[in-house]
Amino acid sequence: MERTNQAPLFAFAALFFAVLFALGCGDTGTYTPPPPTSGFAQGPITQFGSIFVGGVQFDIDTDDAEVVGGTIDDMNRPLGQVVVVEGEFDANGTTGTATSVTFKSELKGPVASPPENIEVDGNVVGKRLTVLGSTVIVEDGST
Repeated sequence: MERTNQAPLFAFAALFFAVLFALGCGDTGTYTPPPPTSGFAQGPITQFGSIFVGGVQFDIDTDDAEVVGGTIDDMNRPLGQVVVVEGEFDANGTTGTATSVTFKSELKGPVASPPENIEVDGNVVGKRLTVLGSTVIVEDGST
């Protein structure tokens, strides 16, 4: 019985299927970004141009976003004020759209002592007072 060498036929078949597989792995269409996800961020307002909270820039359209317990406008920019922002996070995780901004108070209660000036090099840089046994330091530009 005569035996033939089938190695070239096997190599051709393997190459054919490899090319066929590579052609089948092409583009399946245009990229569609994932939809925004709902969530919240809590922390101090760190910047404006919208508001930045927890490293996320939230677009706040005051006609659509509910603002509770405070005001955000051109005259009142409460940098350092602690807020909870609810809304939609974009896929990049660094931008979003606020649906609600709620101002939070870290401490509420009676002031136990009159405010004392905090001075640095003869300049008053803040005030120190006591609320419910806790020392509170109020600095210029912060709340």
